[in-house]
Amino acid sequence: MNQKMNRRELLRVLACTSISGGIILTAGCSENTASFDPVSETIQLGTSTPVSLDTDLHITTSTISSTHDSEEFESEVTKRASVLVHDYITRELTDQGLRESGISPERVRLRTDEIDTDVHTDEFKRAIPLAVVVNHRYHYANDGELTHHPTVEFDTLLSQLPRTVTVAVSESIHFSEYEAVLPVAGHRYWTQNT
Repeated sequence: MNQKMNRRELLRVLACTSISGGIILTAGCSENTASFDPVSETIQLGTSTPVSLDTDLHITTSTISSTHDSEEFESEVTKRASVLVHDYITRELTDQGLRESGISPERVRLRTDEIDTDVHTDEFKRAIPLAVVVNHRYHYANDGELTHHPTVEFDTLLSQLPRTVTVAVSESIHFSEYEAVLPVAGHRYWTQNT
């Protein structure tokens, strides 16, 4: 029986190893592959009530172009709104004591079809698919051992995030107004040493 176990171990090592130019590379195999069970990756919208930011954000057309281009204006508004939403979410997480290692908000491009939560097609209003995503990262050693995870549960994090944030912006020369409604999501994922 001991001989069979050694043979299995040898086969596992050979299956997980390749030699390239004299260098041995491991291909995502861990010492304990049978028990490696990382958290599932998911992107879900916040479950708290949507928020509207009370802001006086004005954009002059000259910062966009000399001619008033509605599409360009709406894209610029969406970009600036995403900065405001990011700053708002960062402040809220800090105020609630939820900023820690493994939890970090960022501005990203996020299509509706990448969100695992049920989403209505008209729920967001954004000229480009920007969102604020709060990362909730787990980290595993190459042997599959969980070495770091946030102390805040993912569902708790989601309960503190608004589903959407609305930002109204006006353009001072042509008196245009645009209301951006951006999604706020939590992204649970994992990384592993190689």
